[in-house]
Amino acid sequence: MRILVVDDDPDVGEALVILFRQAGHEVSWVADGAGALALLPADVVLLDLYLAEGPSLELLPRLGGARIYVITAGSPPSEMRAAIDRSGAAALLFKSIDPGELLARVERG
Repeated sequence: MRILVVDDDPDVGEALVILFRQAGHEVSWVADGAGALALLPADVVLLDLYLAEGPSLELLPRLGGARIYVITAGSPPSEMRAAIDRSGAAALLFKSIDPGELLARVERG
């Protein structure tokens, strides 16, 4: 599976790359929206809700046919949750998720 991690936190990006590569997936990591769009297509996108350039919600409709998981460190405001729900994202996940659970959720779709 081709997985694209979009997160401006190097610790998070590197940890997710290691997790998914060890499970046998092809993984790329970028820190911004422009980098993400340049690396499409992907089967799965793990998209940080808040990038250094601002909220990443505008990227959601531009990520093609990828299965999108929006990830965040904290609970977003209700209007952002509603926008994520409307976008067709597979799920809103918190960065505190157990790595094994994250891997299982992404692999089972």
